[in-house]
Amino acid sequence: MPSVVANGAKISYQQAGEGPDVVLIHGLATNRAFWFPHPLQSLKEHCRVTIFDLRGHGYSSMPESGYTSADMADDLAVLMDHLSIEAAVLVGHSFGGVVGLQYATRHPDRVKGLVLADSRVLSLQPIQSLDQQAELQGLEKELISQSVDNWQKEPHVGMRLLEELARHKLNNPGQPSRKGINPFGGMGKGERSARLWLKLLETTSAREDIRSPAGLTAGRIKAFGNPIALIYGERSRCIDTCRQMEQQLPHSDTIIVPGVGHFHPIARPRYFTNAVLDFIERAEASESGPGSTDGSGASDADRRQNSRQGNWNGQTCRRRRERRVAWRKRGWKGAERRKRPRDPGLSWMEKGLAKKLRDSETVIDNSEEKRKWHRTSMKT
Repeated sequence: MPSVVANGAKISYQQAGEGPDVVLIHGLATNRAFWFPHPLQSLKEHCRVTIFDLRGHGYSSMPESGYTSADMADDLAVLMDHLSIEAAVLVGHSFGGVVGLQYATRHPDRVKGLVLADSRVLSLQPIQSLDQQAELQGLEKELISQSVDNWQKEPHVGMRLLEELARHKLNNPGQPSRKGINPFGGMGKGERSARLWLKLLETTSAREDIRSPAGLTAGRIKAFGNPIALIYGERSRCIDTCRQMEQQLPHSDTIIVPGVGHFHPIARPRYFTNAVLDFIERAEASESGPGSTDGSGASDADRRQNSRQGNWNGQTCRRRRERRVAWRKRGWKGAERRKRPRDPGLSWMEKGLAKKLRDSETVIDNSEEKRKWHRTSMKT
């Protein structure tokens, strides 16, 4: 696996596809495999996608220090220089979005656009309490109910839950979690990720570094003028950051993914990926000048106004046709297939005989009678 040394850490990475550059940045306690199931597979058909493991995660090395978002933004700068990426669209989930925002505010000329997917920015949301969680997942409720600590006073609920989920995974090896989505939900590699996350917290400065704003102030954020999309889950505990970002950056596009929480890129991968693809096209088109349209007839200003009013779902999605094409490739024809009457018991016949039976005036409901009819037809 290729890697580059950045500021004393080995950063493991890989690339796929051709086209405009897109860099995907995963969040805490995960690795670049976070993007494998759907985002990478779809984006590489249109773009050259770069994914990498943050320091202390995946197959990157784990130095003793250097885990602030600013430190990891410096790692990203070295990686982009190493790969000769002059400018790219950055897509970051959770803490990965904060790393992308750090880089974007420092090097705006090298960022065509930025997507924040459920990121918590400490300068805008310093406290993340249990009350800010719209709905806890089943396993999270179980862990909190079993704990003797007062979770109402926990100022960093997200990080604390990650630690408790990792310990639960190691105490219950070989048991995949069926009570919600978390970085350690699978078998095998889920245990490896849990062990790696706890090692990172216990043997390095990561616990303190991750909780540092690292100079990412509201003033720096407000000065960022490049295209930016805020994609947050409806039930996210980071939704306060989304609202604050809207106020700091009036030119931002906001997309609220209905019915999901923090890990919406996994829970609703097609929704997320198509929103990212639309944003990439708009970011590329924005270089032509302000007021450009996205191909659906809506200008940037109109689209932002619609998103402020919560009408994103009603906007024209230029990728609906592409989604239907993807479904057809897998044998699915969308709503048209739902309307087609089902014919149980006919799939075992030859197509000609099945059609003959459908066109027959005699309606036969019993499966055994159908087989008798079939044998009689074969004799005649």
